[in-house]
Amino acid sequence: MPEQTPTGKPEATRRRRILVVVLSTFLIIAVAVAVFFASRAENLAERRLRAATIELLENRFDSEVELGHVELQLRPALRVRYEGLVLRHRGRRDIPPVIAIRSLTLEGTMMELWNRRVDRVHLDGLAIVIPPRRGEDLPKLVKKDEPAPAPVAARTDERPDVLIRELVSENARLSIMPKRDDKPPREFLLHAIRLEGLQFAEPTPFQASLTNPIPEGRIEAVGTFGPWESEEPSLTPVTGTFTFDADLGTIKGIGGQLDSEGSFAGPLERIDASGHTETPDFRITATKGHPVRLATTFDATVDGTNGDVILEQVEAKIVQSLFLVKGPVVGVKGMKGRHIMLHVTTSTARLEDVLTLVLKGSTPPIVGKLGVQAKLDLPPKGADLDVMERMTLDGQFTIDDARFTSEQVQEKIDELARRGAGRPKDAAIDNVLSDMRGRLHMADGRIRLTGLTFTVQGTTINMNGVYNVRSEALDFRGVVLLKARASQAMTGFTSLLLKPFDPLLRKQGAGTRLAIKVTGTRDKPEFGLDLGRTFKGQ
Repeated sequence: MPEQTPTGKPEATRRRRILVVVLSTFLIIAVAVAVFFASRAENLAERRLRAATIELLENRFDSEVELGHVELQLRPALRVRYEGLVLRHRGRRDIPPVIAIRSLTLEGTMMELWNRRVDRVHLDGLAIVIPPRRGEDLPKLVKKDEPAPAPVAARTDERPDVLIRELVSENARLSIMPKRDDKPPREFLLHAIRLEGLQFAEPTPFQASLTNPIPEGRIEAVGTFGPWESEEPSLTPVTGTFTFDADLGTIKGIGGQLDSEGSFAGPLERIDASGHTETPDFRITATKGHPVRLATTFDATVDGTNGDVILEQVEAKIVQSLFLVKGPVVGVKGMKGRHIMLHVTTSTARLEDVLTLVLKGSTPPIVGKLGVQAKLDLPPKGADLDVMERMTLDGQFTIDDARFTSEQVQEKIDELARRGAGRPKDAAIDNVLSDMRGRLHMADGRIRLTGLTFTVQGTTINMNGVYNVRSEALDFRGVVLLKARASQAMTGFTSLLLKPFDPLLRKQGAGTRLAIKVTGTRDKPEFGLDLGRTFKGQ
């Protein structure tokens, strides 16, 4: 065996240490080189990703794209973060960007990203602006039986579409710009948006939660959005279902909690919507009337670019009374709010249902069958005023088979019927029904009645006058036409005294014509005879 020298072991140890140092040095250099080239690769990938993203968005959205910082993370999983993403539709600088995102983060794999597939996208600080259609002759909201505007063909792209399996955004803002320059945009706070299977060229399922400004309330919607119309974003189709919970008290003059659900479909600038609403405690606060149940079913056309609405048909049920309503709800140039112009009809409503809504008393003063043909006009001017101060109502009405709930008033009506028939002591004439016809004009909380005809057995009353909704004061003038002669309408000595006057009071084909006035209040009406007008035939 070879002989070991005393210095052999330390020499081997020294050589091993030198080898370790050399290998460590090479390893550090290799790692440094790898990190350097990886960093260069990531920087190169970020630059290429930035360019590809801008090109894709410019093509898909027909927009000029601005993009701030791009950060690519390859380990431990693929993650891309964009900051300061702005899309200007067709490069327009006269309107806000169509899309602005503070930060956008996407997650997936390198293979998926290469194949334009993204697993998840999260948006922070999303702002969407839907611009109006360009051109001088902008389309107006049309009714359902008129053809809808045809979608504009999007820019073609032969490359495969991007697929985002899930897109999530919280607290985004949607602004819909009006066609008129003097109107502010409609703003919606989108609390949460979730899209599944998003593709620019295909309809995308979505879930959204947003706040409606007036009446203030929460809207939850589920449906599909797209494909995006890059040429005209306002023609992008949307379809789905919704629920809407709103506080009607945010509209001055009315109150109640509204619950609604329905469906919608169409391009953003003309959406067809239908559904129903339920308001168990609807009330008109200005009149201090009682809350009533208000239920509606509706078909409407909505211009999502400016909020204008055409109510194609609304069936509104107040307690048990059905009304048919239709007409436009549109913006007015230079004014805040909307102009409501509705045509209201009914032939089978119950008068007591309407009076319960507008009168203070616990019991309606009169019941009967109500018919209405009227136009309701609620302009936006004076939006700080309540509904009753702004609303005007003009039309014709009928009340058939009416009966007064006050025993004192009904007794006066029964007595009038007996005297009109010339049988003042006939107790069989009792609890008689009345009919009314006339024209009404309501404005500033006052109802003006013209051509009012009130008919009971043997008697017709023709009147004109004003009823103050707030004070419930009456001020009417008219004539009473009795079938009987004046002397036949009275009894005893009074009958004898009136016989000489029978010829003087017999006018207009009636046995007796008397000029009357009605004053006082709804609860305590005062009936008076105007002798001067009676003998003058006025």
